[in-house]
Amino acid sequence: RSSAASDVYKRQPNGYLIAAGKFNTVDGLPKNNIARWNGSAWLALEGGVGTHAIDYAATMTSLPSGQVVCGGQFGQAGPLHCENVATWQGSNWATVDNGPTDAVHAVLARSNGDLFIGGQFRGVGGGTASYIARHDGQSWTPLVQASGHTLKSPVHTLVASSNGDIIAVGEGTLYGPSPVARWDGTSSVSYTHL
Repeated sequence: RSSAASDVYKRQPNGYLIAAGKFNTVDGLPKNNIARWNGSAWLALEGGVGTHAIDYAATMTSLPSGQVVCGGQFGQAGPLHCENVATWQGSNWATVDNGPTDAVHAVLARSNGDLFIGGQFRGVGGGTASYIARHDGQSWTPLVQASGHTLKSPVHTLVASSNGDIIAVGEGTLYGPSPVARWDGTSSVSYTHL
């Protein structure tokens, strides 16, 4: 039914389906990298995300509030200037403070509302961050060990384990000799390789 070459789908509690990827039309109508299927038609999400040919939406997650967080490579969500991550609030887009300086490949939300992002970025919130960061609803925090160690390459996937640890999967050597790293979830960041 759609001409979208979508990479990511997210079902909403109301049954609507959100599709995101790299496309500018769906069924011949402009949608800019993200659209919602209401059961009978594809609808734009307030102009979508991104306005340039290189822009795309790569990942989505839902916050406990029901809002959908979208990450990718874009500088605009609807009418708003944003930096590679934005929140769809049901009828309009909102920014997430000063977003990351480069593409976001993974987003993960915890039940307490914390948002984790992983990607190609080396900065977020006006500070430095090596490929992974957390937003606590107020501000961004890079996930850096007390010793100063950070991840060594871009993050492509984030998963929460059953004990609350955050598992990051990346390219090359993410941490130690492995492309997989685990954050133990405490305020004192500690990475171990798997």
